[in-house]
Amino acid sequence: MKNWGVIGGIAAALAAGIYVIWGPITERKKRRKGLVPGLVNLGNTCFMNSLLQGLSACPAFIRWLEEFTSQYSRDQKEPPSHQYLSLTLLHLLKALSCQEVTDDEVLDASCLLDVLRMYRWQISSFEEQDAHELFHVITSSLEDERDRQPRVTHLFDVHSLEQQSEITPKQITCRTR
Repeated sequence: MKNWGVIGGIAAALAAGIYVIWGPITERKKRRKGLVPGLVNLGNTCFMNSLLQGLSACPAFIRWLEEFTSQYSRDQKEPPSHQYLSLTLLHLLKALSCQEVTDDEVLDASCLLDVLRMYRWQISSFEEQDAHELFHVITSSLEDERDRQPRVTHLFDVHSLEQQSEITPKQITCRTR
């Protein structure tokens, strides 16, 4: 009978040692490279999450946003991304399409809701919404953002005029409405 107590004690010590060495990891595991992060559902925001996932699968749209937002890096040293829908959207779409490295397994898209509220779109995260309506709001807001940008360089902005002379003919594109 004494042997069973000794064997039980050794087994308990062995189990405790295994648990300490190979036990649960206290740090969050980093997302494996190449895996798409998820999106937090902030109430009834699954319509927004599905739209963001769909747009992140459109490389042409992401390229357009990159070209569109490139002016902010030229105009300002550090663009306030919380002001511009285009920069916020680009950041989220790049993270969802694994073009931007993040350690998070889950992304929080509440920054997009905050920017849309600045564009006067009122949304309660607890009411059901329509993905098509959100798509229309995003495209309309991007058009408004585009229309607010000056199309012609001011005559007294010598620095910008000098930079424009460095543009090669291949970089010049025409836009029609």
